[in-house]
Amino acid sequence: MMKKVEEEEKPAICDFCDNTLQKPASYTCMNCSASYCKAHFVTQHHLHDQCKHVLIPPTCRRSDYVCFEHDEVVSMFCQVEQKALCMLCMNLGTHKGHDVVDIDEATKEKKTVLQADLDYLENAIATSEAEVNNLLGVSDKVKANAQIIKDNIKHANDGAKLELEKNEQELIEQVIKEEDNFSTKVNWEIYAGVQDQEMMTNIKSKINAVLECTFPIVLLKRYQHLESNRKPSVRKSLVTDLENKAMEKLLNIESMNELQVDQIIHHAHPDTKETSLLDEHMNSLKEQNEVWTIPITITANKERDLYWISYQGFSRKL
Repeated sequence: MMKKVEEEEKPAICDFCDNTLQKPASYTCMNCSASYCKAHFVTQHHLHDQCKHVLIPPTCRRSDYVCFEHDEVVSMFCQVEQKALCMLCMNLGTHKGHDVVDIDEATKEKKTVLQADLDYLENAIATSEAEVNNLLGVSDKVKANAQIIKDNIKHANDGAKLELEKNEQELIEQVIKEEDNFSTKVNWEIYAGVQDQEMMTNIKSKINAVLECTFPIVLLKRYQHLESNRKPSVRKSLVTDLENKAMEKLLNIESMNELQVDQIIHHAHPDTKETSLLDEHMNSLKEQNEVWTIPITITANKERDLYWISYQGFSRKL
């Protein structure tokens, strides 16, 4: 057994070279059982063309190209069972009556399929790369807008710093939280996009390796070993959706801040847009120059009411 393995692993030598200058073989003829270097193959190739001999790489085992059942060279391909076979298999064996084509024709067909897969993968990779670039761009855009909104919030709060100091920090934290959530989602989508590109590039490399094969049977064997998912789906673009949702939340926070600032600056009660309830009561007290207590019916938020009343210039007794 060891001797047989050693013989199979021993590199083939050209049978037509001089014994003193034997060169490694480039082709082996299954029909002639002879091996040829590139130079001698050129002088002998017309014989193979006329007789339609089967050529295989010299490094391959002969058993891979011979029908196990009939010990004949395989020259046909069964479309039903996707298997290479010999003439006896086609005419007398289990493949009789099946859709059978010449092995060269089958090879050409598989190459066409693989080339289409390759084109698909190239387009898919380009689409994925564009998506990742768009995600990177929209990420920077949202971060820039988030910074502008944070600056706007800080600037708007300058006129009512005492009341809005706490609200400012809360709103800034909300903006930071939304910014972080968006960054997390975008980073995940970028990671997934890069993973898709690596997967499709790997499949593309495997297909290229099969397409580079010049021996029909080797190509067909490698074709069968390719992953079944040669054309993975391209991830749906989420750039617009992610950006719109992030900006909607950020703008809502900014609007909330503007409302709170407007309420304080225009002496509105912090908990309502309606100023008439407190304004009417305060004006009455101011005209009478009275010392007063906060009416319980006005609001349940005494701490905020105290600030609002002191902001109007009234004295107070609790």
